[in-house]
Amino acid sequence: MGKSNIIHDIEVIADRVSKQNIRKHQNLIRLGEWVKELQEENKLLKQRLFTLELRVKKLNDYGATPLTRAEQAAEQQRQEQPKQKITGAHLKRFRLGRSLSQEAMGSLFDASAQKYARWESGRFALAPAVEERFREIQKWPATKLRTELQERGHFLTTGKKTKMPKLPVQKEQPEVVVQPAPVTETPQVISKEQIRQLREALGYTRPQLADLIGCKKRTLASWENGERTARGEFAEKLLDLFKKQFAAQPKDPKLEQPSSVNRQSSTRKIYESPIMPVAKIRAGRAASGMSGREVAEALGVPVTTYKNWESGNCRPSDIYIEKMQSLFGSFPTESARASAEIEKTPISPDKITCQQLRDFRHSIGVTRLKLANYLQIPLSQYQNWEHPSRCVPSSFQDKVRELMNMNPDEAKLMLGITEATPPPAPAAEPVVEKTNVSRPAITCDDIRKFRLYLGLSGQQMADFLKVPHSVYKNWETKKRRVGDEFYDQVAPIYNEDKRTLKGMVSKFLGGRKPGARNLGPQIQTKPNTDTRISGEEMRQIRLRFGIPQIQMAAFLKVDMSSYQHWEIKGRFVPQKYVDRVLEISDLSVDEFQKRLSAAGIVARSARPY
Repeated sequence: MGKSNIIHDIEVIADRVSKQNIRKHQNLIRLGEWVKELQEENKLLKQRLFTLELRVKKLNDYGATPLTRAEQAAEQQRQEQPKQKITGAHLKRFRLGRSLSQEAMGSLFDASAQKYARWESGRFALAPAVEERFREIQKWPATKLRTELQERGHFLTTGKKTKMPKLPVQKEQPEVVVQPAPVTETPQVISKEQIRQLREALGYTRPQLADLIGCKKRTLASWENGERTARGEFAEKLLDLFKKQFAAQPKDPKLEQPSSVNRQSSTRKIYESPIMPVAKIRAGRAASGMSGREVAEALGVPVTTYKNWESGNCRPSDIYIEKMQSLFGSFPTESARASAEIEKTPISPDKITCQQLRDFRHSIGVTRLKLANYLQIPLSQYQNWEHPSRCVPSSFQDKVRELMNMNPDEAKLMLGITEATPPPAPAAEPVVEKTNVSRPAITCDDIRKFRLYLGLSGQQMADFLKVPHSVYKNWETKKRRVGDEFYDQVAPIYNEDKRTLKGMVSKFLGGRKPGARNLGPQIQTKPNTDTRISGEEMRQIRLRFGIPQIQMAAFLKVDMSSYQHWEIKGRFVPQKYVDRVLEISDLSVDEFQKRLSAAGIVARSARPY
């Protein structure tokens, strides 16, 4: 064996012995590490102690350093700051941090466990005396808290237990001097009926009233629905507005401020139509001698729906109101509410109801925006007036009634719909018959279907009718009817027979294809962006050919989900497919079937809807 091998073996043996010794003396090694850490901590403590001694010496020699102005203001603000409001969350955090039961915590306040549980859950408000007691308990050390609990018979599961004598001597209870509670002002409270009446009288929506008083929309809704009670500065603002709004009106005993804050059960809300209220429906059925089931069958509605109308759970639509009026006929009955027990604010006969305002607006053919601009109010506020069961506020009654009492022409002139023209001379004044009173209106749907029937684009249709393209675009896209300005030139073309119309269109196009713009002999090469085809129109085109959605999607070379998205109500066909759809709409059923066969699609009938 060589010398190098012997040295290697000796080194291996020495390494093993050293590792074995390290394992045996592991505790000594750890102890040495701890001693080293303690020495470092001791060094830091000595440095800290030296710094403190130096500060004490300076204070003894020179005195305390005066506070700056900022520090003095901060100290004064801290002293003047009101104490934090104690809530149930503070009680629960203190109890769980010290592993106490609700019964033990209640004993510290000389209250039962049930009463303390209500404090902690927030169902009962904490009295000022209870808050002061809790602040005092928070300052107690652990020994005093444990002693107080043991004196009340509650022993902690951990910690030291104070030795109690076998027969404990009852301690003399000191006389408790009951001090009278401080006199506090009754908080101002406004009821939910007052909030609703104030908002309706002002003609505001909930977001507008919330912005006015500076609170959230959801908070105002919870006040108005009775889920919460308005307090503090918000209650004062609402009460001030309520008093200013109804200062000249007699007080309603139902809307008086409640003496207590406790919520009372409110009556059930009744939904009924002002034209056909619940009492009138019941009286009409009684006068006709029919049962509820017979009336429901005559109206074509379920029995439960008719019972809901009679009980006030929901209101009937205008269609069924007309059916009931024709079914019941005229009978002597009051247009009163369903019952005298229903607490509802009656609508004064002098007020302008939402139905009267809506009928007036439709009679002169003006938009809501025009009326809102004339009255100098936001559009949302005017829309709130036309909401069912609403009316025009008293502050706008005179202005609106003055406008309603005008002649329709004067009202249109006042609203800026028509321009004022100088009156003609008396000698040359022609006698013009008013023929536009009973003439049928041409709506946006009528003009769109008429254009699709002719197979023209929006620009071509505008040129064909000899009207500006922007005006025609407003008829289709903004849901407007043909106005009086262009009615006389559009109505004759609209009422022509099919043969004459085809001749007029072919003469107008002059050899160009339908759907192209009016660019003379040129043919449109860019995609059409003027025409919009709604989902309902696309569905009517497909049903005219009698094919299902999957075949129409395959013919247009789009996936099934995209095509189903087109036919949804309120959607439109994408612009790059408009020309293709317009070309299809001009084909007859036989021509379309031939194109389907040429494309390799087997035609089959659509499923009935």
